[in-house]
Amino acid sequence: MENINFLIVGKPNSGKSTFYNTLNSKYLSPAGPVSGLTKSIFENTIKILDINFTFFDTPGLRRKNKINDKDEAKITFEVINLIDKIDVVFLLVDSNENLTKQDLKIAEIVIKRKKILFLVFNKIDLIDDIDKFKNDKKYYFLESYSPAHTINLQFISALSIESVEQILKKVIRACKIKARKISTPKLNNFIRDLLKNQKFPKINKIEVKPKYMVQTDDDYPRFKIFINSSKKVPQSYKRFYENLLRKQFSLLGVPIQLDFIVSKNPYVKNK
Repeated sequence: MENINFLIVGKPNSGKSTFYNTLNSKYLSPAGPVSGLTKSIFENTIKILDINFTFFDTPGLRRKNKINDKDEAKITFEVINLIDKIDVVFLLVDSNENLTKQDLKIAEIVIKRKKILFLVFNKIDLIDDIDKFKNDKKYYFLESYSPAHTINLQFISALSIESVEQILKKVIRACKIKARKISTPKLNNFIRDLLKNQKFPKINKIEVKPKYMVQTDDDYPRFKIFINSSKKVPQSYKRFYENLLRKQFSLLGVPIQLDFIVSKNPYVKNK
């Protein structure tokens, strides 16, 4: 791992440029209390922890129905397209504001593109009871947000980050997890253990069981799971299996994908 591309996005005035300048240890992008100071994409590469980090700062992303200016529409389009070309996205949210549909919409875009997402509550120093705030947000995501295990929650004050290296070490760890390759024997030992100890959800009164599993050659953890049913697997089953897999192989905080297909493995007998 020699290079990591790091994109900072969020609504206007969420502290993106301040965070960008802190990461680079210099004033490169306009920052201040006034909303909308950043009008273009800023890019800078710096070597930290023996890795070349390329940081991208971006203008605030507003809801589509609030964009009337052609230049803003163009730069918004460029930011969204840039997500496809990077490794990690830091979505900054102002801790003084409630989490909005726009924040979750941006998160959804990142998750669909299978990128590592850090959802970062910024300006945490302005919150009265920081511990309660953190616990409330963690509880919300775990209980109310289905892709919760895909994201990484972070709480910062972009003006007074004690250690940029600590943040970047978490980024490096997530990138390593995303690049992890799990051998087929390990995956199928996992399946055998599940079949011995786990009850599986039913589809049309038939317990849907995994029979064989392989990891595909993608740039994120993607798996083919051969099952004993030709019925379409419901979303609840996918989440059930995904949670077991993430826990077993420590795949938290990264995108993964499970493809369930009817067993065609000649070495696996149908039961």
